[in-house]
Amino acid sequence: MENLTNHHIPLKSSGVAWQMVDGEAVILHISGQMLRGLNTVASHVWQRIDGNRTIEMIAQEVSTVFGCLENEVLTDVKHFVAELFEKDMVNFSDMTPSQ
Repeated sequence: MENLTNHHIPLKSSGVAWQMVDGEAVILHISGQMLRGLNTVASHVWQRIDGNRTIEMIAQEVSTVFGCLENEVLTDVKHFVAELFEKDMVNFSDMTPSQ
């Protein structure tokens, strides 16, 4: 997604089912064609994709929890969310973030 900004609000697609297994998220696209296991950090991001938090808010939380530089985390979160969007696992909310 070319014009993805820090203020986009991702939400999980209705076409995915997921659950946590040993602290890591496992996502299944309902079409049955794609199964994805996420590492600990990606699972943390996935759990925060709720249609309320912006990409920037999610990155701030990840930065705090994992002790990483926020600007580096923000870049990684944007890439990850863009990848999820391309695979139809997330959409974007039209809502304004509540703070």
